[in-house]
Amino acid sequence: MASALAAFAYGLHGGEDPTASGPAKSAEDDAELVESEDEIPSAAKANSLVEIAQQQLETSRSLSQSLAQLAQQQQEKHDGSRSALATLAAQMNEVQAAATTTKTALRGAAELLQAQAQAQQQQAIERAVQQALLEEQQQKYQPDDDFEEEDENPAIRSAVTLLVARDRKSAGNAESNEPGSARRGTTTGGQVRSVDRQVLQQRQNRHGLESRSATKAATMKDKLSTFQFGQLSLTQRRVFLATLAGDSSSSDNNRGSGCSGSAPGAKPKKGCNMVLYASLTHQHCSGANNAYCCCDQDAINDLAKDKAKLFRQRNRSSSKKVEFAKLDDARNCRFKPRFVTGGGNQRSAQKANADDSDDDGEGNNAAQRNKDFVRRMEAAERAKNEQLRRTREENAYMARVDKKECPMCGNPQSYSELSQKRKKCPNCGVTYKNRIAWSEIADQFLERMKDYVAARADAKLQREAELAAGSAGSRRRPNNNASVDGGGDDVTWERVQDEFLDRVQLDLMQREVSRAAILRKMQLECSFAPNVSSKAKRLDLGTFDERLRRDLESRKARQEQMLAGQIATDAIAKAKARAKGSAPAKHGNFQQRLRLDLEKRREREQDNNNDNKGQGHRQRRPEQTRTK
Repeated sequence: MASALAAFAYGLHGGEDPTASGPAKSAEDDAELVESEDEIPSAAKANSLVEIAQQQLETSRSLSQSLAQLAQQQQEKHDGSRSALATLAAQMNEVQAAATTTKTALRGAAELLQAQAQAQQQQAIERAVQQALLEEQQQKYQPDDDFEEEDENPAIRSAVTLLVARDRKSAGNAESNEPGSARRGTTTGGQVRSVDRQVLQQRQNRHGLESRSATKAATMKDKLSTFQFGQLSLTQRRVFLATLAGDSSSSDNNRGSGCSGSAPGAKPKKGCNMVLYASLTHQHCSGANNAYCCCDQDAINDLAKDKAKLFRQRNRSSSKKVEFAKLDDARNCRFKPRFVTGGGNQRSAQKANADDSDDDGEGNNAAQRNKDFVRRMEAAERAKNEQLRRTREENAYMARVDKKECPMCGNPQSYSELSQKRKKCPNCGVTYKNRIAWSEIADQFLERMKDYVAARADAKLQREAELAAGSAGSRRRPNNNASVDGGGDDVTWERVQDEFLDRVQLDLMQREVSRAAILRKMQLECSFAPNVSSKAKRLDLGTFDERLRRDLESRKARQEQMLAGQIATDAIAKAKARAKGSAPAKHGNFQQRLRLDLEKRREREQDNNNDNKGQGHRQRRPEQTRTK
């Protein structure tokens, strides 16, 4: 069994027939397979590997077919959903376009309606303004007290029509309650009708208006708004208020308030009519034949006043006056000084003040305390302003630099001494003087200025003469750069080489000293000393100081070679050529200089490699500080 499985696996991997290995081997395997199959019962025999492979192949094929069908179904669903979404998007776009068109049409219609409404409102306002102007012009040329001439004004007639409109239902009751003589303007049973009521009744009869009974004042107030009441003219307001007063008086009479029984000249009670009181106090004006009374105008004017404003003014006038600005002053200010106005001795003045205080009483004491308080406040304000002014002037004076000083001790003059006009020093008794006077230095200063101007003029003339002489002798500009030795030759490397190298050597020594000091300080602070490998040391080219030292050594070596005579011949040739006027180029061309530079770099790198190799054999480790 095991050999059969191995042969089958080898055939699958190798692509060969398992029976091709040999007839003997295959016969043996078949025999073993038959024996093994005979040993196993038929019911317990398992499927062979070929059958298992075929079953797996069929399963994979069915699975692949089902997967393909599922993928096709998914693709169809995706295509269907995409087409549905496209259709829905097109419908939404159409709805949006229709909504936009509708909004545009509505906006246009709204703007048109708004424009029409504004135009109508503007026309109404213009008509109202024109009517108001016409009414004002008519009122300007006719008196307010003439009721007969105002009847022709249509605005007043319309206002009166609105104001005197009454309820028809209460007309019979009001007429039955009122006596017949009272309708004609006479007094019956102690009742007195308002004169303005008679005038209104005459107007109604003249213009054919029906007389209506009196209603409550609240009903009349509700008919006109605050804005409409403000638009009425002065005469219309008075008529309106008189009508309200008449309504209140008639209602009080119907209730039997008892105000009609008051005697002439007596003050009315709280609920009585103002016009009724005026009629009682002016009985000579009341009558059936009197169409207008002088007291009615005063009563109408009183009714037209603002009651709240009058109440505030009355309270303000009756309130107690404040005598002091602070509560502390009101508690503690009890001293009342007496001032002597002059004339006579002090005793007579005190007696006169006592007599005046006794005669004046408490009112004069309060006025005097107010005056004293104002005087104290003014004195305190003056003292504060004076102190501020003095401080500002003193600061400005102390900032000056031309203050006078004492010639003996050098003490400057203070601001108090300047304001009090004290001109002598309190310590020395010497008069203060200015530190430097112009009269003392004027002559010397002018002489110095004159000498300076003359020296500048002479120097200018001398420079002009030198320039003229130089331009006449040679066109070449004079060489102002002097050599190190003081000669007229140009500065060359041969002349300044030693000094330059000495300065560089000194700077290098200073750098080494400072670097060593810094390293010592760092080693004291840091206990850890890392070890660098030899390979990293070979790659390191050294610090700037080391490179500078090597450069100096190479320069010194070249200088020694020059002194030995290797380059002396070239220098002599250059000097001869310069003397003849045909000096060669100081340096070669670019290629020659580049070649020389490369050779020098190779030599320097070889020297560094040799040094690093020699140091590689001796692996030196830096000293490490040990901490306890």
